[in-house]
Amino acid sequence: MNWSVVKSRRSIAGVPRRLNRRLFLTGAPLILCLGLAAWPHGSEPSVPAPLSADLILVGGKVLSFDHQERVVEAVAIKGEKILAVGTNAEIRQLGGPNTRSVDLVGRTVLPGFVDAHSHTTGVSPDYLDLTAARSVEEIVSAVKQKAATTPAGEWIVGAGPFMFWRGWDDQRLREKRLLTRSDLDPVSPNHPVLLIKEAGHALVLNSYALKLANISRETPDPQGQILKDPETGEPTGILLESGMNLALKHLPAPTVEEQLAAARNASDQLLRYGTTTVANMSVSSEDVRLFQRLYRQTPELLVSTVLCPLVPTTQPLATCLGFLQSWPVMSGFGNSDLQVGALKIFVDGGITGRAAWFKTPYKGRPDFYGIPQVEKETLFEVVRLADQLGWQLHLHTCGDAAAELALDALEAAQRQNQTKGRRHILTHLYVLSPEMMARMRRLGVVAVLQPNFVYSLGEHMREALIEEQLEHIIPFRSLLDAGVTVALSADGLPQNPMYGIYAAVARKTDQGNILGKAEGVSVMDALRAYTRTSAYALFGENNWGSLEPGKMADLIVLDHDILAIPAEQIKDIQVLLTVKKGKVVVERLGQSPPPDAR
Repeated sequence: MNWSVVKSRRSIAGVPRRLNRRLFLTGAPLILCLGLAAWPHGSEPSVPAPLSADLILVGGKVLSFDHQERVVEAVAIKGEKILAVGTNAEIRQLGGPNTRSVDLVGRTVLPGFVDAHSHTTGVSPDYLDLTAARSVEEIVSAVKQKAATTPAGEWIVGAGPFMFWRGWDDQRLREKRLLTRSDLDPVSPNHPVLLIKEAGHALVLNSYALKLANISRETPDPQGQILKDPETGEPTGILLESGMNLALKHLPAPTVEEQLAAARNASDQLLRYGTTTVANMSVSSEDVRLFQRLYRQTPELLVSTVLCPLVPTTQPLATCLGFLQSWPVMSGFGNSDLQVGALKIFVDGGITGRAAWFKTPYKGRPDFYGIPQVEKETLFEVVRLADQLGWQLHLHTCGDAAAELALDALEAAQRQNQTKGRRHILTHLYVLSPEMMARMRRLGVVAVLQPNFVYSLGEHMREALIEEQLEHIIPFRSLLDAGVTVALSADGLPQNPMYGIYAAVARKTDQGNILGKAEGVSVMDALRAYTRTSAYALFGENNWGSLEPGKMADLIVLDHDILAIPAEQIKDIQVLLTVKKGKVVVERLGQSPPPDAR
C-alpha cells in the first residue's frame, strides 16, 4: 500500500511535464519555460499568474534537509506544495501580483518537525496541571482549591497541559517522595481524586477513589502494581502500569464535543511548537472515528496525524489475535492528512514507575529487574501475525531486556514470514548493547528516541540505574555510529521539540546533571532525526521532512539561528512562523526582532 502522495504525471500549473523537472530542481530558470523568443528584446520576463507562487520567503537561512542538506536563501510555495528553493533572485522571479512575500531578515527556516511518537488526543481544560509542582504541600493545596469549586462526588483529575500522561513528579518535589492517599484524604473527603504521575506510568488515588475502584488490601496483585504499606498491607494509593486501569476505567467519559476540543487544542500546541506531523500512539477505534470527524471540519488547521492503534497484549492471546484480524485497514491506509500507522505494543513499562525491564537489576534492589508487560508467547504470536498481515510495528522498549525480547520476536517473524521493508520500530531504548544495535541494523529496525527524557526524566534514571548504564543512557551517538536509522519524538515530556534537540546535544537533566555525555550529537544530527528521518520512520519521506519541490509546504521560522547559538539557549528558541500545507497557521514574526537588530 502506498504511503505517500505520488508525484503527479500531469502538467503542473500549465507547464508541460517535460519542463517541470528542470523548473523545480534548479530554482526556476523561467526563460526556458516561457520561451525567450516570446519576449521583446530587452524586456524582463514575468511569471504567468497560474505559475506564480502564493507565498515566498526570502532573505533567510533555509535548511532544506534534502539529501545534499543544502542551505539556501529562499523558498516558494504554491498551493499545498513547495514550488522551489534557491537564491533570493531565483525565488523572487516566482512572485506574481497575488504573491505574499515575507522578508525573513536572516532568520532560520526548517522543515516542520515530524514527531514519530506522541499522544495527541489532548486533555480536558478542567484537569489540574501539576507538572510545575515543587512540593507535596503545593499539590495538596491545588487539590483543596479544586475541591472547593467542584460538586461533591465528581472526579478531580490531575494531568498535563498537552497530554493526559503527564503530571506531578516526585523527583521535582522538595520531599523527593511519592504522594499517597494520606496526603490527599484530608482535603478531598467528598471527591474521588486521581493524579497522574510524570510520564504516565503511575498515578495516585485518594481513599474515595480507591473505594470506587474496589481496591483494598484483598485485591489480587500478582505483579506488584498496587503499592501497599509493608506494615498494614493497605493500598497507599499508588498504582503502576496496567494496574492503573483499575482506576482509569471509572473516570467519566468526555462528550464528543469535549474530545474534539481537547484534540484540537493539542494540535494547536503542536503547531506553535513547530510540529507539523505527528504519530499519535495507543489509539482505539473510537479515537480513529474522533480524528476522522476532526479532520472533516478544518483539516488545513491541523497537524498531519498518523494513528497508531494499541494492541491489548495484557489480554489473552486469542483476544490479541482477534484484534489484529478485526481491523479492516492496516498501516498506510489514509492520506497525508490522516492515516493509519504502526501497531503499538508495550513490552515493558517506564522508569518513573520502576517498571522498565532491564538485564541488570535496579540500583539498591538486587533482585528486581523491572516489569515485563507482555508474555513471551503472546508477543511472538502477535508480532508474527501482524508482520504477516502487513502491519508496521512500534514496540515500547525502555529496558534492554525488553529490547532484546522484541528483537527476538521481530527476527523470528521476518524469518518465518520472509518479509522485509516493514520499518518496524523500537522506541525509548534507554540501554542497549552493541550487539543489539547491530541486530537492529541487520533487521532494518528503526530507533525512535526521546532525548528530551534526559532532561525531564534524567533524575529518575540517576536514582534507579547504575553508573555503567547511565554512561550510555539513550544511546543516540552509538546508534548512529552503528548505522541504525534514528528518528526523534517528544512523547509529551515536554512536547516542545527544542527540549529534545537541546538534550541531544547538551545531555543535561532539568537539574543540570550530565548523563551519557558520550552519546551527545550535533545540532544537525538532532534536526535531521526530527525531520527527514522521522518522516522516513512514518513512511512519509515523499511528503514531509525536507524542503524540496513537490513536497508538502510544511515549514517553520525560528527566532534564533539554531546552528549558531550556545547549546544552553536551544531550549528557549521560539517558533515565529508555522506554515502547514502552504497556509500560515502560526504567525509571530512581529514579536521578535530580526537577528541583526539584537
